[in-house]
Amino acid sequence: MKAACIITLILMPYAIDCSSSAIASPITHDSVYVDIDKDFVDSENIPKDGLFFGKQSYYYIGDEDFEIVSSRDFQKKFTKSENDFLTFPQNKTQFWVKISFLNRSSQERSIFLFSTLTVTREISVYNKKLTGTTTSDDILPRRIISLNLKANSVSTFYIKRFSNVQQRQDFTFWKDKDDLLKNINHIERIGGFIFAVFFMSLIFSFMLWVSYRSNVYIFYRLYIIFFFAMTLLVWSIISIPNVDYISTILASMSLIAGCLFSIKFLNLGKNLRHIMFVWIILLVILIVFMCFDLQLGNLLSQYVAFLGCSSILLSALYIYSQKKEQHVAIFILAYGTLMSGYILQFLMWKNIIPFWSGKLWFYSATLENILMLLALADKIYNTEKERINGYEDIAHSYNQLRKVFYPHQLTSMKNGAHLETTMPLGGGEACVISLDVAGSSQIKAGRINKFLRDVFSSCNNLMIRDYQENVDVRSVVSNAFRIKEMGDGLICSVGFPYKSPTNDPFADALSLSEEFIEIFNVKIREFQYPEDTYCGCGIAYGHIETFYPDSTPVEYDAYGSGIVLACRYESMRKTILSSLGTTGNILILSETVYNSIEENKREQFTRFNLKEHQIDVRNDESADFLYYKITDRTT
Repeated sequence: MKAACIITLILMPYAIDCSSSAIASPITHDSVYVDIDKDFVDSENIPKDGLFFGKQSYYYIGDEDFEIVSSRDFQKKFTKSENDFLTFPQNKTQFWVKISFLNRSSQERSIFLFSTLTVTREISVYNKKLTGTTTSDDILPRRIISLNLKANSVSTFYIKRFSNVQQRQDFTFWKDKDDLLKNINHIERIGGFIFAVFFMSLIFSFMLWVSYRSNVYIFYRLYIIFFFAMTLLVWSIISIPNVDYISTILASMSLIAGCLFSIKFLNLGKNLRHIMFVWIILLVILIVFMCFDLQLGNLLSQYVAFLGCSSILLSALYIYSQKKEQHVAIFILAYGTLMSGYILQFLMWKNIIPFWSGKLWFYSATLENILMLLALADKIYNTEKERINGYEDIAHSYNQLRKVFYPHQLTSMKNGAHLETTMPLGGGEACVISLDVAGSSQIKAGRINKFLRDVFSSCNNLMIRDYQENVDVRSVVSNAFRIKEMGDGLICSVGFPYKSPTNDPFADALSLSEEFIEIFNVKIREFQYPEDTYCGCGIAYGHIETFYPDSTPVEYDAYGSGIVLACRYESMRKTILSSLGTTGNILILSETVYNSIEENKREQFTRFNLKEHQIDVRNDESADFLYYKITDRTT
């Protein structure tokens, strides 16, 4: 009797344990379970919370309810998991996990199930009945489900996970609730940092758009907005209905905006742009398809996204190989970071590499965002540098063009006018002056070219001395318009195409001609040529036509009887001087010009009778007289 009592005392704990197991769960000889006192450790047996316990679980993929999956006959349909992290193909929307926990303590204890991802529509935990449920509408602290374990027992739980987009284990088990709450705070702090980066990127890109008004910054802002909104949902910062649909569509829209940004940022060529636009069209089609079949649409979008992102990365590598631009290199580093993070995350989800983070792609996206801001900043720096160099080139070009065009022409072209509209076109009456250096080809001095250039450049400065710019090209005022400068001669017009300063082209042409001769006298004295050298000047009044040629170079030019007559009257120099037997600088006026100047000016000129000398002025044979004035006479 005594021996029986001793045996009974020895076997009593085992009997209690078997009794509790039988009550909590039908554990068989090949059943596995989690020992809460021994199994909450990592691979190196260091205590750790937040474990998956996939290898100590059974799973079943199907849509059956709890009454069916918990029945005794159904248990053989559960499969023993070979991986700690469970992940399944997206051909079903629901799977069940069966897991047992051993509580060796004589007191009832609790462990905690925690889920982080909002794309899971529902996680429900059953023992003999429903013990807890968390949905996509719950924020992080509400995603804790307490699992109560009876004393000295093995408690079996059935966990149902329903999701339209991802069939993988996004829930973990925790032994210490305080550690779990600290982990939730840690997740929220990291989320706050990530959101701060995206928010600052959004502000920065907005400032860039305000400054430059380029589409590239609009696309970048859209990419950030869509990705930021998707992150807010997936990170459980905000909760809204149908978050799985909305977050998946937002992810696809961020890809579209990112592609458009990449096209503009990289300045992709025509063929590469066509490839990117095909990818964008596929994504748009899939977004529409997701509204009807989210599961299949999400699966297809993952492959399309991978192909599209790979195309962008390869395009960037090609562009960099061609141009070696630094901002493209930073873009490659940024995009490569994003791609690497997503690939590693995908490999973890597929159990190809050990699972250690479910948010790696968010971390890589954050780093990508920081690097992309550097790429944008570098491109802006180079753009501004090129712009400054461009301004310097433009300023240099403008200074050079000032040597060719009048100020009002440059102003008009700067305001958008075509060159052909910057000068008066058509016909007009003008006094034309022809100035020529007599016998310049006989001058045997090496400095003759410099002497001639000094004379005519001084004359040209005199022509524009009283220049007045005007938006109306027919109201521009100038002492004269230079029609042509030859090696030893100059032709200019007074009164057309520019108005003369006093609006009296005859008086202004006479005054200008006298100043031309004075300039010649000054320059010839400076030249110090030992032999006498003189100039001749003729003034005629007549019609001239101005035009631009139809072929390049497009140079403003003029022709007409006034120009011809001025040259003809200047060429009468030899005839007049020979008949008088004298030399000197001579100014010759046609009769029309002579009759149009003031009386006191006429007195300075001598009449030359063409008929008496039996001489005709070529192209003006009807002329009876011309008028001349000789200065620096030599007899």
